[in-house]
Amino acid sequence: IVMKNKLKKILIISGTYPTTMSPQLGSFVKESVDTLKEISNIKFQLAVSKTLPFNHLMVFLKYIKILFHSFYICLSHRPQFIIAHTLFPAGLFSLFISKIFNIKLVVFAHGGDIMGLSKTEAVLWENDKMNTVWKIRRHLIHLVVQRSNGIIYVSDYIFNLSKKYFSANKKKS
Repeated sequence: IVMKNKLKKILIISGTYPTTMSPQLGSFVKESVDTLKEISNIKFQLAVSKTLPFNHLMVFLKYIKILFHSFYICLSHRPQFIIAHTLFPAGLFSLFISKIFNIKLVVFAHGGDIMGLSKTEAVLWENDKMNTVWKIRRHLIHLVVQRSNGIIYVSDYIFNLSKKYFSANKKKS
C-alpha cells in the first residue's frame, strides 16, 4: 500500500468507529488508521458509522449513508485504495464502489462475518440452518472473498473457515 515519497489516498469503510461516548466501538479501525498515519505518507478519508443501531431499519439506513458518503469521497478525493472492515455489508458495498471507480480493495475479515453470526443467530453456513436471506448473504460474502484484491483475516482460524465456506485462497490473505 505504501509507495515511497508519494502521498497515498485511502478510503476506510466501516460500520463502526469509536466516539468519546463509545470508545470501544470500532477501536481497531481507528488504531490501525492512527498507526498507518504515523509511519507513512497516507491521507485517509473515512466513511464510517459512529453509532450501533439495534433494529434492522436503522442498520440498513446506516449502511446506505456510508454507501453515499463513500461515493462522495471517491468522486471528490479519488482514493487509490479502499480498506473495508467486515466482509458484509461493508465489504460488499466496498466491492461495488471499487468496481465502479476502478480502485483496489482490501477487506478485513473479523470473524462474525465468516462464522455466519448475527446478533440473534448463528447459522455456521449449514444449508439446513439457513433461510433464503442467509443463503443470499453467503453468496454475497463469497463474491467479496473472490473478487476483492485482498482479504486480511484476523486469525488462522478465521482464514480456515473462509477456505471451507468461501473458497478463500492463500494468495489473497
